Amino acid sequence: MIDLGQSPTLIGVLLGAGWFLIHLATQIAMFHLVDLRQRLRAIVALLGASMVGALFTITGLAHTGWLVDATLAALTSLLTMMCLWVLYMPFYFVIAASLSVRTLIMLASSKDGTLTLEQLETCFASAAVLKDRLAMMEAYRNVAARGPVFTVTPKGRTIAAAFSGLKRIWELGAGG
Repeated sequence: MIDLGQSPTLIGVLLGAGWFLIHLATQIAMFHLVDLRQRLRAIVALLGASMVGALFTITGLAHTGWLVDATLAALTSLLTMMCLWVLYMPFYFVIAASLSVRTLIMLASSKDGTLTLEQLETCFASAAVLKDRLAMMEAYRNVAARGPVFTVTPKGRTIAAAFSGLKRIWELGAGG
């Protein structure tokens, strides 16, 4: 059995991961309870608060004598949290701002599962960008052109359902 008091690195990793999970749970709760305009600022502030929480936890463990090397545990904890954040943020922004995700969700949630190019253009700044995006999504078999309309494929519907669920969790609205 591992003596956690003798492994400050393991303690740091576990505390960093635990406090990062607290950060995520707090972020989701806050996005459900508060209408925020500056979401990135809130995410960064929550990360900072979680880091402080991890440092307080390590300090408490060190004062009880249970933790051998608080400095190493603190550095490992902060590094773990930053690594998790670097992995998490691109994933978050894909869900929050991807035009492909938005297009799939729009198609999947339309009444008959189809929209014309003109209907889709109302949500895009440029028709050229939309056409390129639709061509790429068609190449990946997420959407299909059926004459003048586009429809979501079964694969695209599955992806749209997953991203719609994540958008609901994060209270992101239509986005994209």
